[in-house]
Parts: sequence; C-alpha cells; structure tokens
Amino acid sequence: MEKTDFLDLELPNNNENQDNWDEPVNANFKKIDAFCKDLGEEVSNASGNKKSLEEYLRVAHDEDGNTKRTEEMELASQSMIYGDIDENSKPRTLLTRLELIDYDLIKMKNGFSSMDDKLALIMQDKNLVMSCSLDANGYPTWFGVTGVNATMDGSETPIWFMINGVLKRINKQVQIKVQSVPAGTKYFYVKHGEGEVLSSGSEGIVGSLDDRKNIFQDDNANFVLSGIKEGYVLTVFGTTANARKYVIQKVEEKRLTIVGLFPDAAMGNMQYEIRDIMAPDVGFDALKESGKFYVAVSIS
Repeated sequence: MEKTDFLDLELPNNNENQDNWDEPVNANFKKIDAFCKDLGEEVSNASGNKKSLEEYLRVAHDEDGNTKRTEEMELASQSMIYGDIDENSKPRTLLTRLELIDYDLIKMKNGFSSMDDKLALIMQDKNLVMSCSLDANGYPTWFGVTGVNATMDGSETPIWFMINGVLKRINKQVQIKVQSVPAGTKYFYVKHGEGEVLSSGSEGIVGSLDDRKNIFQDDNANFVLSGIKEGYVLTVFGTTANARKYVIQKVEEKRLTIVGLFPDAAMGNMQYEIRDIMAPDVGFDALKESGKFYVAVSIS
C-alpha cells in the first residue's frame, strides 16, 4: 500500500479494504488530528500573549515583512548633536548616527592612530604632576630615594601625571631599583604606555548573579592580592563571542563583576589578562629623553 510522503497516510488501492475500510481511514484521520493539534499548539505558543500569530508578528514586522524600528532604536537614532533627520530629510538611523560619530573621531585624530598620539604631539614636553600626596607644609611626599631604591608612592593618595597631554596615574607603591650604574644624577621617569598587566590566566569561567551573565571567575587566582581594582580592564582572548574587553565593576578574591554582560554564559577555560590601563611605564635614564616626565636625583 502506498503512503504519503509527509504524514505517512495510507493510500488504499481500488477495491482494497472493502471489509475494513474504516481502519486505514481512521488511522489517517488520527495522524491528521495529531498533526493539527501540534501545529495549533505551536502557533498558540508562538503568539505569546497576543490573540493570533499575525497580531504577534505585526508588533515587530510591517505588511511587507520588514522589521519595524523599535522604540529603543528610535530613541538611540536621535541625537542632541546630529538631530533625528539625515541629509536626505529622512529619519536618521542608528547606523548613520554611529557613522557621524566615527567621522568626527577620524577628524579629531587628524590621521594619527589614536587621540593619545595626537595629544602627545600637541602637548609635547608639557609634563606635570596634577595631584599627589603632600605634607603639612604642602610639599610633595610621593617620591623618595633610599640607597639604590627609588619609590613613587600613590597608595594613599593617587599620583596623577600629565605626560605630553595624556593623563596617567599611579595608585600603589612603585619601586625602581638603581644597580650597577655609576654615581651621579639619575633621571627617574614616568611615561605614557599601554598600562600594567596585573593578572592573567587560562581558566576563567562565566558565572551569573540574579540571572545576569556578568561574573568572571578563576578559582586559581586571587584578584584582591593581585591588586585588581574597579575600573581596570579585563581582556578575554580567543575567537569566541566573549573575546573582547570589559571594565571591572567589583573585585572579590576569586571573581570579578563586569560592567555589562558576557555574550556567552556557557564559556569556560578562557584565556585572559587584567590591565590597569592608566598605569604609566616607570624607570630611570642616565640622560633625558623626550616624551617622559622626569625627577632628577643625585645618586652617590
């Protein structure tokens, strides 16, 4: 006996099942009924709390099937700077607004790879301490030399530097050892860099708090002892959805809370690093070089 391709319904031949014709007919109707029941439930579930699937789809799609602009998209497409109408007198889209921001950034950078590089040229050799620890008489106390060790202490009061137009900050005690060098004036420097890596690993996992995928955990790490603080940047490496940069909002011994959410909650064994992007490079030179903030000290 032949059967249909989709529901596998029986197709009796002529004069077949004369005495029991009801059996294939009833079996076919049961299959059709079960399929229609499943289809009806699927449509009902897909309709959400709307009366019909059509009413549900109309919320997000127009009559041509195009996706409608949501209220959030409408609000994000407007700008107090660029307005809500583009150069063609049409409602501005979020894409065109972002393109305008990108174009403004390109113009601001003037061909440099970053704003920091541009400022470094404009503010060349304009270096100063913006804020630091002071004694009762108002004299700076953030720098000192003992033997072969120089100390920059921003542990109590962060030291803020302006280095060629770029802000940098030391918020801990930093020691610079001066060994195997001749006596004389040494120039201890602070300069603009990529920041300091304070922690790294390869066993990071994503956790959730109150159903928010914003927890990063590594049971082999101690983020508190590593000196991780709010505002530092967590970078996840690799090719997964989580491979990007995140700003740290809260620090605990084995876990971090990030600003925003991780795209993939099921991800584990993530390779990562945590960097204080505001930390400068420090060291000493026998002779001054451009692009650095110096403290001159005589070493005997």
